[in-house]
Amino acid sequence: MKIAALTTVATLLVASHAIADGHATGLNGATVVITNTFQGAQTEGAEVDVSAFDLVNNQFATVGDGVEFPAFITLYDVDITADAIRFAWGDSPFAQQLSGPTPDGNHDRNYFVFDLPEGKAITAVSFDTAASRMIEGSAEPQAAILGPDRIVVDFSTGVIRGAGFNPVFPVTVSDAQG
Repeated sequence: MKIAALTTVATLLVASHAIADGHATGLNGATVVITNTFQGAQTEGAEVDVSAFDLVNNQFATVGDGVEFPAFITLYDVDITADAIRFAWGDSPFAQQLSGPTPDGNHDRNYFVFDLPEGKAITAVSFDTAASRMIEGSAEPQAAILGPDRIVVDFSTGVIRGAGFNPVFPVTVSDAQG
């Protein structure tokens, strides 16, 4: 478990320093790496890179037309536009197995690191209730800025995932402060 967590940290650090200089408008044209982690009773409360479960993780893409991460970790499509991150729940056997309410104490986190142009930073990210399609009774997923080029999206306790689960997270890129 410790090795998987270190792998996640190393991937995020390498990605934040090794991604080529971009010329993006908002997020468009930016190179991005996505890393998924899981935390719950199955991991004894430790946050673990899902590659420890033999899932393909730590993937790179360029933000543009189309779905950047189709069938990511066999659970959902992740589409990133100039101003939003969109998830669409898949219909794989693994997705069907995990459908339903997220148990107490579980966290399915997706970390994003972008190569933003010099002088730009992510200044806002949130869950968009109006643009999202959620399953009735679901808790709202959370999103947070971890740094000027880093975001985390967290599907935790009470978030109900399954067919029709399509959350949207608007992202604002602005001039960096300071």
